[in-house]
Amino acid sequence: TISRALFARFTVKSVHMKSSPDGVIRFNITKLDELCDEAECSPDVDVHGITWWAEAVDDGSLNVRFSCLVEQEEPWFFLVDSEFTLFNSDTSKNVVIERSDIFSNGHTYYEYEKGDHLVWESIIDEQKGFVKEGKLDVQICFWINKQKGVRMTPLRIIEQNNNAGKKTSPSDGVIRFEVSEVSELDQDGRYSPEIVVGGVPWNVNVCRSGDLYAYLFCTHEQKTSSTIDVDVEFVLVNEDNSNNAIVETADTFYNQQGYSDHIGATFLEWNELINENKGFMQDDKVIVEVRIWINGMKGIRIPPRVDFTDSNYTLHDVTLLVQGEKVYASKTILSINSSYFEKMFNSDFAEKNKQEIELKDVDRAEFIELLNVIYPSNKKITDASAEYLLHLADRFLITSVIERAEEALLHSRVISNREKLAIADRYNLFALQEHCLSTLKSTEDFKSIKESPIYSSLSGDMKTILFERLLEIAK
Repeated sequence: TISRALFARFTVKSVHMKSSPDGVIRFNITKLDELCDEAECSPDVDVHGITWWAEAVDDGSLNVRFSCLVEQEEPWFFLVDSEFTLFNSDTSKNVVIERSDIFSNGHTYYEYEKGDHLVWESIIDEQKGFVKEGKLDVQICFWINKQKGVRMTPLRIIEQNNNAGKKTSPSDGVIRFEVSEVSELDQDGRYSPEIVVGGVPWNVNVCRSGDLYAYLFCTHEQKTSSTIDVDVEFVLVNEDNSNNAIVETADTFYNQQGYSDHIGATFLEWNELINENKGFMQDDKVIVEVRIWINGMKGIRIPPRVDFTDSNYTLHDVTLLVQGEKVYASKTILSINSSYFEKMFNSDFAEKNKQEIELKDVDRAEFIELLNVIYPSNKKITDASAEYLLHLADRFLITSVIERAEEALLHSRVISNREKLAIADRYNLFALQEHCLSTLKSTEDFKSIKESPIYSSLSGDMKTILFERLLEIAK
């Protein structure tokens, strides 16, 4: 199963009517004497999962064919605007051809129209200014305006930059992600912590692939097929909020046999983004907000949530006082999951017969999150909740939560291996420890740990294990 992606381009008020192209093919035609026998091809250009290229041939005129490759049998099409340029040493004499085409299963290429301006004998006359050092310089810029049926193919959607959205506030959820060290971003990017919206988890990836991209992922794990219809607003935050770059889009997330779907956006051109005078990046940081409205779901099974603040809920039979406020729960569910509470409620502890039981040094919101995890609602442990749930599970002796939190950390793309190693050391998580050690491949990896603030918090035993691992690598 291959995910689909919807691609959106950010614009600001000052942007020209024709925005930056989705793809650019620029190549030198060098085999001028051989073009009548064999076409010369440009390098391939990958634009959001689809391969595009151009090829040139001499058939009396310069004939340039613009092609794409979509490897699927199902019907599909692209609506594409393109601009062909044959460069001249005098830029005022550049040959420019603009056209719109529909690429589809039956038409995967188009040729730029022939005319007197592309007659071969005229072009190769060096006095005309097109041939430089025995080469022709050709460029095709293209904009994908619409697509249908193409998997893994992002689209560009241009919206005006104003704050007048079709909805006044995101009724379902907002992911606000501050990305530091933007200048060091690569294609893998960085992931935000997960948040739960509409009962399912979401996160954002911000990466650089030429320009700056952001992708919204639904990470809901379910073996059966499902769909989620959403409205999404991508926001690149400006220090002047009136100049935020905003894109609104609507799409459907597909989850087929466990594969999550995503939609995405690319921001301003890189050089414009990193210009601090534009107000988007300060101190090598940017802020991305993704606002989510869920319009409908099909095939999603979300267990009902329990209200732990409602004293009248039928299964509540114990009152816990956490940070001075009452939290209602079930003795049976607490006892089944926790050795700590099992002994409290079924042994000769003073708390056994109390009307209210105070839990000291516990954050109320975090404790309610713990209850949501152990109750039948079986809430997913996220990057944001894993560490504090480990702390609570360790204190209240809840083995199942410790195991689930360790599993979440093993698969986290947000929490660094150094942080994971410190957590593994603190809570004796052997599988997580082995995973972190296996990522250490060089002396530089060890140096980065030793020079980090985390190193001083590691136990003596962990430091010994690290040293032994270093010796193994040095052999």
